[in-house]
Amino acid sequence: MNQVRLMIIALSALAAALFIIIPVAVARRLSGNRAAKRVKYHTAKALEAIKDYTSDQRDEAIGQAKATMNDLDDRIETLQQTLFSNWDQMDQTAREKTRSSLYELTKKRNQVAEWYGAMVHSSAEAWNDVKEGFMDSFNTLSASFHQAQSEFT
Repeated sequence: MNQVRLMIIALSALAAALFIIIPVAVARRLSGNRAAKRVKYHTAKALEAIKDYTSDQRDEAIGQAKATMNDLDDRIETLQQTLFSNWDQMDQTAREKTRSSLYELTKKRNQVAEWYGAMVHSSAEAWNDVKEGFMDSFNTLSASFHQAQSEFT
């Protein structure tokens, strides 16, 4: 009789834990998806605004670009901190994949910085080409970030 009672208690505890853990895990995942969608939305709006700026509005475009880059930099930093806080729990394959993804993000971030510098120093004649280059490189970085975020969080 004690074994049956012990089994019932153990199964009840397991069921209670599942009813608590699963909804919490699902809620965390959904809130992460909402945050990612919000970032994508704001990034798209910022890039759309930059696209519409003329060479006469360079200072405004550069300010918008800088703010958008800073926001994504903050999110990349948060992702890196999350990954490094879980480093000890990762196996070698996961560590290599993480290292590779972070390297690619850094490389793409550097390309965005180069285009940003070109925007700052471009002539009026080159403005549209430089602006397009910045937006293309930023879109590539943003897509890579969102892919890494979905893989690792």
